[in-house]
Amino acid sequence: MLTSRQPIWIGWGRELIYFYNDPYKSIIGGKHPSALGRKTSEVWHEIWADIEPMLDTAMRGDQGTYVEAQLLIMERNGYPEETYYTFSYSPFRMTMGPLGGSSARTVTTPNG
Repeated sequence: MLTSRQPIWIGWGRELIYFYNDPYKSIIGGKHPSALGRKTSEVWHEIWADIEPMLDTAMRGDQGTYVEAQLLIMERNGYPEETYYTFSYSPFRMTMGPLGGSSARTVTTPNG
Protein backbone atom coordinates (compact mmCIF):
# COMPACT_ATOMS: atom_id res chain seq x y z
CA MET A 1 0.00 0.00 0.00
CA LEU A 2 2.68 2.52 0.96
CA THR A 3 4.55 2.19 -2.34
CA SER A 4 1.42 2.36 -4.53
CA ARG A 5 0.90 5.43 -6.71
CA GLN A 6 -2.86 4.98 -6.40
CA PRO A 7 -4.57 6.66 -3.43
CA ILE A 8 -5.33 3.92 -0.91
CA TRP A 9 -6.57 3.91 2.65
CA ILE A 10 -7.06 1.08 5.11
CA GLY A 11 -9.52 0.90 7.96
CA TRP A 12 -7.88 -1.35 10.56
CA GLY A 13 -9.94 -3.51 12.89
CA ARG A 14 -13.60 -3.27 13.81
CA GLU A 15 -13.30 0.47 14.51
CA LEU A 16 -11.69 1.02 11.09
CA ILE A 17 -8.69 2.97 12.36
CA TYR A 18 -7.61 5.17 9.44
CA PHE A 19 -4.28 4.74 7.63
CA TYR A 20 -3.42 5.96 4.13
CA ASN A 21 -0.55 6.37 1.69
CA ASP A 22 1.03 9.59 0.36
CA PRO A 23 -1.10 9.81 -2.83
CA TYR A 24 -4.22 9.77 -0.64
CA LYS A 25 -3.18 13.10 0.92
CA SER A 26 -4.61 14.87 -2.14
CA ILE A 27 -8.01 13.36 -1.30
CA ILE A 28 -7.97 13.92 2.44
CA GLY A 29 -6.71 17.50 2.08
CA GLY A 30 -6.54 19.56 5.27
CA LYS A 31 -7.47 16.58 7.43
CA HIS A 32 -3.89 15.34 7.02
CA PRO A 33 -2.07 14.49 9.28
CA SER A 34 -4.65 14.52 12.08
CA ALA A 35 -6.72 11.79 10.35
CA LEU A 36 -3.98 9.19 10.76
CA GLY A 37 -4.84 6.69 13.47
CA ARG A 38 -8.39 7.95 14.08
CA LYS A 39 -11.68 6.11 13.56
CA THR A 40 -12.98 6.40 10.01
CA SER A 41 -16.37 7.49 11.37
CA GLU A 42 -14.65 10.51 12.98
CA VAL A 43 -12.45 11.36 9.99
CA TRP A 44 -15.37 11.28 7.53
CA HIS A 45 -18.28 12.22 9.83
CA GLU A 46 -19.83 14.36 7.07
CA ILE A 47 -20.10 11.42 4.63
CA TRP A 48 -20.47 8.60 7.15
CA ALA A 49 -24.15 8.03 6.25
CA ASP A 50 -23.05 7.51 2.62
CA ILE A 51 -20.10 5.19 3.20
CA GLU A 52 -21.07 3.25 6.34
CA PRO A 53 -23.42 0.80 4.54
CA MET A 54 -20.67 -0.05 2.03
CA LEU A 55 -18.09 -0.48 4.76
CA ASP A 56 -20.52 -2.68 6.72
CA THR A 57 -20.85 -4.93 3.66
CA ALA A 58 -17.08 -5.25 3.34
CA MET A 59 -16.65 -5.81 7.08
CA ARG A 60 -19.01 -8.79 7.01
CA GLY A 61 -16.17 -10.40 5.05
CA ASP A 62 -18.17 -12.08 2.32
CA GLN A 63 -17.90 -9.48 -0.45
CA GLY A 64 -16.51 -6.11 -1.42
CA THR A 65 -18.29 -3.06 -2.80
CA TYR A 66 -17.80 -0.84 -5.85
CA VAL A 67 -19.36 2.47 -6.90
CA GLU A 68 -18.72 4.78 -9.84
CA ALA A 69 -18.94 8.57 -9.79
CA GLN A 70 -20.36 8.63 -6.25
CA LEU A 71 -21.33 12.14 -5.16
CA LEU A 72 -19.88 12.91 -1.73
CA ILE A 73 -20.11 16.28 -0.01
CA MET A 74 -16.76 16.28 1.78
CA GLU A 75 -15.24 18.79 4.19
CA ARG A 76 -11.59 18.31 3.41
CA ASN A 77 -10.40 21.86 3.86
CA GLY A 78 -12.87 23.37 6.32
CA TYR A 79 -15.82 23.87 3.95
CA PRO A 80 -18.24 21.55 2.08
CA GLU A 81 -17.08 20.47 -1.39
CA GLU A 82 -19.04 18.57 -4.03
CA THR A 83 -16.79 15.66 -5.04
CA TYR A 84 -17.22 12.56 -7.17
CA TYR A 85 -15.26 9.36 -6.62
CA THR A 86 -15.12 5.89 -8.05
CA PHE A 87 -14.01 3.52 -5.30
CA SER A 88 -14.25 0.06 -3.83
CA TYR A 89 -14.08 -1.35 -0.32
CA SER A 90 -12.61 -4.82 0.10
CA PRO A 91 -12.38 -6.91 3.26
CA PHE A 92 -9.05 -8.34 4.29
CA ARG A 93 -8.24 -11.04 6.79
CA MET A 94 -5.42 -11.54 9.17
CA THR A 95 -3.35 -14.62 8.25
CA MET A 96 -5.47 -17.61 9.25
CA GLY A 97 -7.57 -15.46 11.54
CA PRO A 98 -10.36 -12.96 11.91
CA LEU A 99 -11.25 -10.13 9.59
CA GLY A 100 -8.54 -7.48 9.82
CA GLY A 101 -10.42 -4.52 8.34
CA SER A 102 -11.26 -2.95 4.99
CA SER A 103 -9.14 -1.38 2.25
CA ALA A 104 -10.22 1.24 -0.27
CA ARG A 105 -8.90 2.14 -3.71
CA THR A 106 -10.03 5.54 -4.92
CA VAL A 107 -10.14 7.45 -8.20
CA THR A 108 -11.35 11.04 -8.60
CA THR A 109 -14.17 11.27 -11.13
CA PRO A 110 -14.52 14.68 -12.82
CA ASN A 111 -18.00 16.20 -12.34
CA GLY A 112 -19.76 12.86 -11.88
